[in-house]
Amino acid sequence: MSLPMPTLELGFRVTVRFAPDVAETVVEGGKTVELARAVCGSWSGPLGSGVVLTRLKTRSIHQINTAFKLRTGDEEPAMLEMGTRGFLSGTPDVLRQTAGRTDDEARVDPRRYCYRMAISLTTTDTRYVKKVGGALWVGAAMWDLDELVIDAYRV
Repeated sequence: MSLPMPTLELGFRVTVRFAPDVAETVVEGGKTVELARAVCGSWSGPLGSGVVLTRLKTRSIHQINTAFKLRTGDEEPAMLEMGTRGFLSGTPDVLRQTAGRTDDEARVDPRRYCYRMAISLTTTDTRYVKKVGGALWVGAAMWDLDELVIDAYRV
């Protein structure tokens, strides 16, 4: 028996800017996490295009989770819900620069670190259910200060 080999298809790119103010909160188990609020964003690709609605992200230096609502640019917009669970890895100095550089320092080249994620993408809109449902979504990303760029791939 042979199983079909998975292939990757670019589905869309999400670009989000976060508010500069970050709040800290304590979650289950006493762990402190940072919460940041998205203030604007857009998404586009073969799946469609539209805007990112305000949501939150939690982050630590190694693990970054996000949750967004994506609204399509269709005449009658559809709503998609996107969640990510990602990890950031690299040398300690690169991770410190990525997470905490100042505005006057140069952006860290995303090829110097690895930011990968599993993506959940859901909708109840019948126009998009078959396009997003029943698929495994993975992503590669770039994170810098208040900007997050994610390339989402359908496997």
